[in-house]
Amino acid sequence: MSKNPPSNVGRQRSSTITFKYQEQLPRLPIPDLTHTIEFYLEIIEPLVSKKDYDDAKVSCEKFLQNEGPILQARLKKYDASTSAGSYIEKYHNNEGYLKVDSNVVINSNPVSKILFP
Repeated sequence: MSKNPPSNVGRQRSSTITFKYQEQLPRLPIPDLTHTIEFYLEIIEPLVSKKDYDDAKVSCEKFLQNEGPILQARLKKYDASTSAGSYIEKYHNNEGYLKVDSNVVINSNPVSKILFP
């Protein structure tokens, strides 16, 4: 009968504190809305039909003319008011990992929550 070694055998305790330099890191930048829309259209173009792409392009143009700038301003305001390192940190840590009890990769992606509620 063999004994299992203690769980700390072969491990060295790190003297580095995990978030010691967190305050020195730059905040995660908020992507430019127009660039994000252009990138989205570039990504979906080879994946959808011409009609679906054209419809998406019209929807994106309407979004940029209407609620897009309002939502972008709200996001920037939220980012300025949070003490977290980025606008997405609260979601990323809590909703994306701590509250998920299934596969993290698919369930921590905000888009999957929209497509597969």
